[in-house]
Amino acid sequence: MLVAVNAVNMSKDFLQSKKLIAAKVKPDPAKLADAAIALKDMAA
Repeated sequence: MLVAVNAVNMSKDFLQSKKLIAAKVKPDPAKLADAAIALKDMAA
């Protein structure tokens, strides 16, 4: 489960990560490490 995000100077990622944390999403760690994959796509 995602519990924290480091999103310095990345306001879109910060806002999306708040939604993912609130929804208790369990994203794939490999996808989280890939900057080409948008956080919003992990909510599905």
